[in-house]
Amino acid sequence: MMNRVFRFLFLACAVLGLECGCFAAYRSLDGGAAQKRWAVVNTSSCFLRARPDYESSNETQCLMGTVLEVTAEDRYWRKVSASFYKDCWTNDLVLAYMTDAQKDEYVRSSKWICVAEHSHLYSEPDYGAKRVGDFELCNIIRRAQNVPGGSPEWVKAITAAGQPVWIPAADVMRLEDWQTSRVATEESLVETAVKFVGTPYMWGGNTVNYFDCSGLVGFVYKLCGVELPRNAREQINCGTQVPYDLDKMRPGDLIFYGRKATSTRPRTVTHVAMYIGGGRIMIQKLDGIDVNFSSEKPTLIVHNIDQPGHVAEVTSMLAHKSVNIATMQLYRASRGGNAVMVIECDQEVPEESIAWLRHLEGVHKVPYYSLEEE
Repeated sequence: MMNRVFRFLFLACAVLGLECGCFAAYRSLDGGAAQKRWAVVNTSSCFLRARPDYESSNETQCLMGTVLEVTAEDRYWRKVSASFYKDCWTNDLVLAYMTDAQKDEYVRSSKWICVAEHSHLYSEPDYGAKRVGDFELCNIIRRAQNVPGGSPEWVKAITAAGQPVWIPAADVMRLEDWQTSRVATEESLVETAVKFVGTPYMWGGNTVNYFDCSGLVGFVYKLCGVELPRNAREQINCGTQVPYDLDKMRPGDLIFYGRKATSTRPRTVTHVAMYIGGGRIMIQKLDGIDVNFSSEKPTLIVHNIDQPGHVAEVTSMLAHKSVNIATMQLYRASRGGNAVMVIECDQEVPEESIAWLRHLEGVHKVPYYSLEEE
């Protein structure tokens, strides 16, 4: 359902290693390891997974410079918590470990923030020098102090692991200057959001390389100086509720989809989108397949294998339930490959009908965007 739309108070706020699966018991940190119970992400980004396993779901991503608390280990996996996500697993190779004192010193230190979508860290102030690592939008790294000589085209920095590196000066700002320069307006939010059109979708994506819905919304607001919670189910509790009326909504308002709570089930939030004005909320890509539709009506999205019979099954079910089809669009990645049906309806689709569709052979998943008010 379209649960709520929020207008956020514009408050200025601060702001890969190898993996594999295992099923061993988790061990809490103790002794010497417990003395270094903090870590800072030392690569451009890292994955936080639900379990210490390559095949476990990616819950979210952390950017370089994020401080993590380390609470357990399983071989080269570490159980960590960030300020915005708790009790996930990441790989030992992406972390720089710190004691309490080292962590406090790191937090206090002056830092650079990357303002280019993609850059690199170099061993010397020269594009021909050895690359030390990737450096991407909103990555944070310590500034090197009292650098003699140097070039106005380069700045020196220190990684969380203590390695000196050089960065093109045009790709960074002092973190404190960047924070004070952020302004969240209708124009800045929309201008920032449209820059990421075409970025690949990935569940848990939270970097300039991949986004999921709440990751994109959070990243856009972050770039405009507002820190939001990581997930849509948390973002819905922020801001000021405003009516779902496309004629009255303002660009930058957030629209949440899911199902309202009942006496037998809790509220669910399944999707968030940002209104960009003009009376439309456009969705242009689903799981790598180009689509084009708005969420102005109850919308049924059927991900299925491209084979005969699926369209007939879906439309027959809707007719049986007296649900009229307003628009229907069919998309496919390739013949016989993955396909998507986007069906905008005049009436709400019963929950039991959606459940029936999800059990059909050849159907992968069936998201549903309802407009029922909570």
